[in-house]
Amino acid sequence: MSLVPVLLKPRLWAIKNRWFKSGRNGLKELGAVIFSSLMMWGIYAGTKSALRDLDRTLQGTTVDPTVPLGLLLAALFVMIVIPAGVSAMGAFFFARDLDLTLSAPLNPRQFLMGKTCDVGISVSWMLCIFGLPSLLAVGIFYSSGPLYFVGAPLLCLAFFSVAVLIGMMAALLFAAIAPTNRGKQLCVALIFLVVGVVVAMLRGGNGTTGIPAMLASPDLLKKLPQSISHSWLPSIHCAQGLTALLRGQTTDALLVFSEFFALVAILWMSLRALFSKLYDQGLSRVHTAAPFFRIHSRSSQQVAKWIFPFASSPTRAVVTKEYKIFSRDLTHTIQLGMLLGITFVYLYNYRFLTGPAKASQEVLNIWSIFLLISNIALGALVVTSICSRFVYPSVSMEGTAFWIVQSAPISLKDLLKAKFKSWLTPVSLIAGVIFISGAMALNADVPLVLASCAAGIILCHGLVALGIGIGAVFSQFEWEHSTQLSMNLGSFIFMLVSMFFVLLNLVPLGLMFGTYVLVPDESEGGHFSTFVLTGGLTVTYLINRLASWWALSAGARALQPK
Repeated sequence: MSLVPVLLKPRLWAIKNRWFKSGRNGLKELGAVIFSSLMMWGIYAGTKSALRDLDRTLQGTTVDPTVPLGLLLAALFVMIVIPAGVSAMGAFFFARDLDLTLSAPLNPRQFLMGKTCDVGISVSWMLCIFGLPSLLAVGIFYSSGPLYFVGAPLLCLAFFSVAVLIGMMAALLFAAIAPTNRGKQLCVALIFLVVGVVVAMLRGGNGTTGIPAMLASPDLLKKLPQSISHSWLPSIHCAQGLTALLRGQTTDALLVFSEFFALVAILWMSLRALFSKLYDQGLSRVHTAAPFFRIHSRSSQQVAKWIFPFASSPTRAVVTKEYKIFSRDLTHTIQLGMLLGITFVYLYNYRFLTGPAKASQEVLNIWSIFLLISNIALGALVVTSICSRFVYPSVSMEGTAFWIVQSAPISLKDLLKAKFKSWLTPVSLIAGVIFISGAMALNADVPLVLASCAAGIILCHGLVALGIGIGAVFSQFEWEHSTQLSMNLGSFIFMLVSMFFVLLNLVPLGLMFGTYVLVPDESEGGHFSTFVLTGGLTVTYLINRLASWWALSAGARALQPK
């Protein structure tokens, strides 16, 4: 009996061929790995620096490793379980080779094991890139022994398996229980219900307590280990096991190991039971469900002519196709609902950001500048997350039918421009709401609110173009289900490049906000303030225009047949 699941072997062979038999594509993969390695080194150095700063904040008191490890693992758990659920929906119900796979001589256990490993591999890069450097930094900071460096990866593997299995169980339950014609609406409603519960928990019955002030209290940080010692969360139990490994407490570490492996066994048996009972029902519901509304080809073309009267026919066709693909994909709906929920939590937390009490006007001005720049930075990160899920996979979504596009009467650069235009409008609308809401929550002046909105829309030009261009450079037309496209290494590269791009844009925007707030306007009619805002936005527009041109040109060159 082979140790590698049968359904996983084609995935492994595809990875091998992409690395060693794909010519220039192999070089792109190598460059992505080198870039990711540099990122891992940065996370390692940043984690050690954060631990040193936390140690100084506690005024010499030894930091209990359970606290930072618990926070790290909790973030990783959320980063794994949600993508695992989305990826499981695609692997179980939307894979393009699903009919052939189900008709193959495979028993249900082999099918389930192969799909589970496939989902695990698709989301494992997050644990490798974000988790391993942090664990290594924690071990070196606390001068742990060899037991930690051997046992920590195994314990984290069990923790990672728990998150993947929970996500897959949630996907099976949703497909089997959700109404056949209201699956998208129910999914969005459930996501916002969960977000509402999280917001209610954050409020905790006291809406006047400032979260930043709470987190800045050394006494609270000292009391955190006692407050979480009896928590039932898997992240806390895993953190306690890692702490035991750090301290060389073999008995406690083995106890946590046994608990996690027992939990993995229970979840695996539960997943098998759910699969045997609900998979056929869920598959039937997904593939026989009548859509809530239909988008007819002829009517959609007529609507496109009315909405885009000055666009060429090929451009209108590409834009219409993009919107129809998005509306038909249930996994896109799930991801959009999650991102909108994250946006809602982001905007809600801004109500806690108030200036320090009894501070001078100079300090309040500097604090206002910091909050305005933070609004731009955090809002841009939310837009980047949206682009990584929807804009980046746009080119690869063409699939094996990309040859039809290549033979169509439209150049590759015009194709990328059409995709850019189709995504720029919805992303800009979302960004405008985010940036305006954030600036209004900060009680900014009307010119600053409008400038924040304009800066967000300008940033969308660069971020959407980077998503299209880098998505073309790392295009992958051989895929089983669409969720694989937004969970690969190329998507991570896009997010890193976007972060550096946002930092570049913060330079002129920071100077613009700083000059507007700190330098008094002594001219009549506020001409100096208008000049400052116009100049900062103009420089930002030029940066994004240049990035847009470069990204679309690079993407078109990468798609040229060799």
